[in-house]
Amino acid sequence: MSKLELEEETTQKTIFEEISDFIPQNIRNKASQITTSAKSYISSGFSKIKQLSWVGLTGTIVLVLPLGVAIATEQQLQELDSIEAQRLGVDKSQIDSTAGQSFRPLFN
Repeated sequence: MSKLELEEETTQKTIFEEISDFIPQNIRNKASQITTSAKSYISSGFSKIKQLSWVGLTGTIVLVLPLGVAIATEQQLQELDSIEAQRLGVDKSQIDSTAGQSFRPLFN
């Protein structure tokens, strides 16, 4: 250790000892307890937030992703119907009104 580091360490010890003498032991103990409990509450709070965000994000992915795929598929089907109607030269509303008429049950 250099002389400067040794002096800094000695100065820090002296300051700590002066503060320790100035602040009574029961107040230091109470401050330590408050700090420890605050750290515990903050830590458990972050843990709960982490768990809730994982559940929320996972639930959103599970529920919203299939919905998005279904909406995209429906849009593609509507575009294909529109293209087919244009190709056949038929008004799209005629296709929509006759859509259920071509259905035949497999078993009578």
